[in-house]
Amino acid sequence: MVDPATPIDGRVQVPDLGIRPRGIPPTDHVGYQDLIARGKLHPLGLLDIRHFGAVGDGSHDDAPAIQRAITAAGRGGRSYGVFVPPGNYRLNSGLTISDRGVALIGVGEQSSFLAGSATGNMLTITNLDVLLDGLYFTVAPGVTRTAGAAVEVQNTGRPHLRDVWFNAQFWALYLNSTNDVHARSMQFINTVANGNDIRINGGNEITLTDLEMTSMAAGKIGIYILGDPASNGGEGIRIDNFAVISGGLRGIHLDPAPGNIQYVHISNGEIADQAEGGIYIGPPGGYTCRFITINSVNVMNCGGSASVPAAIFASLGVEDVHLSDVVAFANGREGIRISSGNSSVVSCRALSNSTETTNTYDGILVGGGGASTTDGTRISACSSRGASQRYGINLRPGAFGCIAVGNDTRGNGTGGVNDASVAPKDVNHNLG
Repeated sequence: MVDPATPIDGRVQVPDLGIRPRGIPPTDHVGYQDLIARGKLHPLGLLDIRHFGAVGDGSHDDAPAIQRAITAAGRGGRSYGVFVPPGNYRLNSGLTISDRGVALIGVGEQSSFLAGSATGNMLTITNLDVLLDGLYFTVAPGVTRTAGAAVEVQNTGRPHLRDVWFNAQFWALYLNSTNDVHARSMQFINTVANGNDIRINGGNEITLTDLEMTSMAAGKIGIYILGDPASNGGEGIRIDNFAVISGGLRGIHLDPAPGNIQYVHISNGEIADQAEGGIYIGPPGGYTCRFITINSVNVMNCGGSASVPAAIFASLGVEDVHLSDVVAFANGREGIRISSGNSSVVSCRALSNSTETTNTYDGILVGGGGASTTDGTRISACSSRGASQRYGINLRPGAFGCIAVGNDTRGNGTGGVNDASVAPKDVNHNLG
């Protein structure tokens, strides 16, 4: 009986000896990868999926061959890498990495996995320390994804993803109760209706950086973070240097309804052209949602709804949301709406770019739905000016313990600061 983990031509790759081709310094990783991409070099220490029967012509089902390579890479108590050379590798069934420390390495967008079915995961990772590098997950001609993820990391930890592309997926990257994640330099395009580019279901210490999400379909959420009671909620999530633009429902949604979410840091990003809010935090649904910082983020031309009524909205029951150096321009709704407690808005620019002649919406609105429900909001050094909006800052009766000092609220349709909040409060030295 032939061992399914044995290369079909009997060849075995040797471990990496650190040898690089002549004329390219050992530190010149770009030159090394370029030779690999042009078929001039086979990386040492990697199992080539072609040696296990993969074809890469876009029509042949390469899933069984690639799975053999992945299985072989994790055998014998030590893990090897699996090399995906340039090609279009159709997957009519999903792949699974269940051994620790396996690396799946391609040369970029030329190393393509094509989903051959509308549902199911393309790749599922269930063990620690897995690396994905230089891969492209897309769909075969005629396939429209309606369920499943391109990559699901499931109940494990320490995955590393870098230089990975996703096209036309339902859920592109699904981090399901996964800890200590490092993902960088990833691009998401053409995600289908009602899908997510990145979906996080619980997990702790997740770092996402250098992300670009474009050409989003209706109903799609760029980054969807859910709390999960089974994994102590979601904690220590860092999102940095990102863009979520062109269509979609929401840019980033923190949804603590299923479980706690805390210690989330969002920085250095751009969110634009979302139908229902750029950043939405809530509703808590009985769980804790707190310690959220948003810094140096532009949220532009984002609409709203009755449930998500602002470009940036922190809902009632959320605590400790802190915005600084943020630009929030809403299309027909509030720029920034704070119903959360113990929150701050500092050095921000907010505008409700409404076309309504009645000036219905405000640049910054503070206060929950009932009396004295939003405690301890601090607003300072902000600019909220525009003839299209009602007030620059509107402190509703639901707000108490407010501090609004040193803001520029000139030139609004109805007035500068409308203070109907409850004492104690300090509202003074505002222009307009």
